[in-house]
Amino acid sequence: MAGTSFNLSSKISGHEAVAWTQAVLNAKDIHLTIEEVTLLVDKFRPTDFKNPRKPRTSKISSNSSQRSEQEYDPSLCNARIWLKGGFSGQCSCKYADGATLCKRHQNEADKHSGMIKNGFFNAERPTHHYGDESLKAIPWADLVVEEETNESTDNSQSTTKNKSKKPRVCSLCKCSGHNKKTCPTLNKCKPCDTPSEPEPEPSPSPPPAPAPEPEPEPEPETAPEPEPEPEPEPEPEPEPEEDMELEEDSDDDDDADQTTIDCSYEGVAYTRNPKNEVFDDDFNIVGEWIDDKIQFNTDGAVAHMNHPDRV
Repeated sequence: MAGTSFNLSSKISGHEAVAWTQAVLNAKDIHLTIEEVTLLVDKFRPTDFKNPRKPRTSKISSNSSQRSEQEYDPSLCNARIWLKGGFSGQCSCKYADGATLCKRHQNEADKHSGMIKNGFFNAERPTHHYGDESLKAIPWADLVVEEETNESTDNSQSTTKNKSKKPRVCSLCKCSGHNKKTCPTLNKCKPCDTPSEPEPEPSPSPPPAPAPEPEPEPEPETAPEPEPEPEPEPEPEPEPEEDMELEEDSDDDDDADQTTIDCSYEGVAYTRNPKNEVFDDDFNIVGEWIDDKIQFNTDGAVAHMNHPDRV
């Protein structure tokens, strides 16, 4: 309603309604008791009244545009993040002493030679991921991104279409057009076995020749003693592995000292906590982890479908 800042969609209790009505009547110089005002309010209570629908708001969160206009905060993580609608903002997480990035973005920088996917908020905004023009372009709201055709995919599809299937070959006769069960060689009559000829009678064996005299056995030669085998060299003792110490973030936020588990889906990075709450890059809750998959809420589903990294 014009001329007033009162929210007509707000709810009030019955006591507040009675006190409100009594104040209006007193302003009009009509003085009634509380009991009389209560009966009056109850008597004229509307029965078929329905609250009007609230006006629709833009799908782009106003927080994204407002957050992109905020100045650099040296007490927060220096990483630049991609917000809904193509806006850029600063990571809202705090970093540990002696660092400039939070734990999540520090792990990302260690894997990519100190670079972050969307760059640093206190540096020039990049146009491509990790500052590499050979990678995918970042769809900022004020930039026009040209879609690149994937020639390798088209070539692979055309190659598979041109390939012809090899004919089926029978494993018995090695001919094409049928298989082992329907092979025509199974119905052919096999040749009968030819009668075997009678074996000739054995001729009488000649008388055995006299056995020769045994020769004297030679003296056995003494075998040379085997050389002693060299003793195996002792294996070097394994060097003790150095304990890798992980620095924990000293975040003052609600998500401090909680273990997060990576649950990326369709190329978009997501993490979840032991309560199975799923977060995006900005640590906003986008859904829950149920039956080994993400159940998105309304805002999380819209953000996932519009995310530039979704494949």
